[in-house]
Amino acid sequence: MSKFLTEILLSPYGEKSWLVESDIEYQSDIGGLITVPKHYATDLASVPKVFWNIFPPFGKHSGAAIVHDWCYGNHAYDRKTCDKIFLEAMTVLEVPVWKRSVMWCAVHLCGWMFY
Repeated sequence: MSKFLTEILLSPYGEKSWLVESDIEYQSDIGGLITVPKHYATDLASVPKVFWNIFPPFGKHSGAAIVHDWCYGNHAYDRKTCDKIFLEAMTVLEVPVWKRSVMWCAVHLCGWMFY
């Protein structure tokens, strides 16, 4: 069963980034154990500012966004698998179905620019 094994602790880092304050461990049914290391810098969800009222860069989905950023940045898996892990993690975090569906579609359609 997929789940986050550790608490997500962040601190501001620069204008638009956050720094992971302790290792984040996520046990994925798809990708196994994923560890995002302490001091990893993330922008959380990369959402254009015009959409922040509906899809802010932080929220229930933050842990999923951090894991997704880590997987993309390190090419830990192929892009399709990274996107599936993102959707799985948002489900674990109980992000509403409509919101996680739209966010998954966005990374599925535009993620190639960042992978």
